[in-house]
Amino acid sequence: MPFYMLPFVFDSKITRDGLGGSKTMRGIMRNRVVGESMAFGTLELRYKFLRTVVFNQNLYIAISGFMDSGTVLKKYEFDTSGVPAGQIIYDTDESIHLSFGGGLHFALNENFVVAIDYGIAADKRDGTSGLYIGLNWLF
Repeated sequence: MPFYMLPFVFDSKITRDGLGGSKTMRGIMRNRVVGESMAFGTLELRYKFLRTVVFNQNLYIAISGFMDSGTVLKKYEFDTSGVPAGQIIYDTDESIHLSFGGGLHFALNENFVVAIDYGIAADKRDGTSGLYIGLNWLF
């Protein structure tokens, strides 16, 4: 695959960008983790602390804590034969990228969800933090 296609992840359901950002690893810069093959996972705990009825509509408010992680399983090999040795600058140290955070979620009738998540990258090389406001749950 050409190097400029690395940020795209092809899936049977959707095609999305590389790892990092609102849908994969919250708190890590978008497309920060890219390679020929990647893996990622999310651990999230949710607690519905308020359940009520407003204007005949079921409403609940939930909080969550999460940890997102991902890594490159197979790196992309660049052809550096024509590049002077002092000009090659890219990080060859590949490890697991982690982020932690929490969220506040408002759900109306169990299927309309407004989610506010805030994630912090564990390593400053992956970015600092990110605030994500969207509809529906991440999964």
